[in-house]
Amino acid sequence: MALSKIQAESMNLADTYAFSGTVSGIDSLGQGQSWSNVKASRAVSTNYTNSTSLPIAVSVSTVTQNISRVSISVDGSIRVHNGIYTSGDGQQGAVAIVPSGSTYQVTTMGTVLYWQELR
Repeated sequence: MALSKIQAESMNLADTYAFSGTVSGIDSLGQGQSWSNVKASRAVSTNYTNSTSLPIAVSVSTVTQNISRVSISVDGSIRVHNGIYTSGDGQQGAVAIVPSGSTYQVTTMGTVLYWQELR
């Protein structure tokens, strides 16, 4: 990433500097990536590492009787925690971004319906 000065007499950064190069990180999310159903190869309360060179998105949906909760932790910190209380079946979902090289873990009191990764 590089900034180059293109106009010396102005102090407005929008007029003074231009960006050239590539950006990696969250700006790259979705570029050349697609959603994959990973439910069959994933387990709740297990750490998974994003070993790709780009950030990934994780999307999980769960269902349970009376209480539906799902949390996604990234590098040990809870990023998303959703919960609802119902008189019947409750369904809840969560989505989190996992940077390259980071680990994530899904926890839930319910049954996982869907578990997908954008990678």
